[in-house]
Order: sequence, then structure tokens, then C-alpha cells
Amino acid sequence: FRPEAVVAYGGDMRTVCYLRIERLGEMDAEEVDSMLAPLSVERKRRKHVGMPIQTVPLEYWVTRRLESECDVAPGFVHEFTRAADVLRDRDWAGKISITAVVARYLAEGEMPTGPYLNRSLIAALAAIDADLDVDVVPEL
Repeated sequence: FRPEAVVAYGGDMRTVCYLRIERLGEMDAEEVDSMLAPLSVERKRRKHVGMPIQTVPLEYWVTRRLESECDVAPGFVHEFTRAADVLRDRDWAGKISITAVVARYLAEGEMPTGPYLNRSLIAALAAIDADLDVDVVPEL
């Protein structure tokens, strides 16, 4: 995989990208910490309990957030590539769920545009068997 330049679009939007990792089943949180250590992740805890996300794990891990004033940050492809190098060398099947989060924040009056996902990013997502969550929200 090679990071490719991403074309900037006009406007004041900003895009934030990161990986969210959740454990599945009975895997111990400390074991996940140890397995993900090469990625410098941060363990977080959801505040919500009960419906409607009753089956969603309360603990999860996130990589550092990359921010860009244009489209998906070119460094995000590098982060995925690095994650793929770590995650494909271990027996992760059925133990964790990986979601790539792309959050686009729009300035007041700005029209939303879809994010551009180049083939390197898509290949990196596939290499770590990750889902993709794209959100477009107003800047607060």
C-alpha cells in the first residue's frame, strides 16, 4: 500500500479519521491492550448502558485521530497500512471488530460532499477486515 495525495475541495469542512476497535466475546481487555500496543491505541468506555446499544461492548479502543481540512487525510492510508501490518500477523479472527471512522464536519451553510476513498484506503480496509462508518455532521 502506498499513501496517495488527496485532492482538496473548497469550503471550511474538516475531516477526522480514526480506527475504532471493539473486542468480541470473552477476550480480556488487558489482552487487547497488549495485542494493540504497537498501534498506540487509547482504551475508552461508553457512557451509555442499555437500550438501544445493549449488545455493543462498553469498552473500545481508538487510534489517534487524524484531521484534514479537505478529504480523508492522506496519513490515514498510512495508519491503515500500519494497522494492517500489525493485525494480519496475529490470530484476530472472531476476537475483535475494526471500524474505520470518517467524520466530516461542515461549517454553517456549507453543502455536504461525499468523501473520496482512494484504492489504497479501500485495500487497507480490506486487509484488516474493517467496516467503514462515514458521518457528515454540522460543526458545533
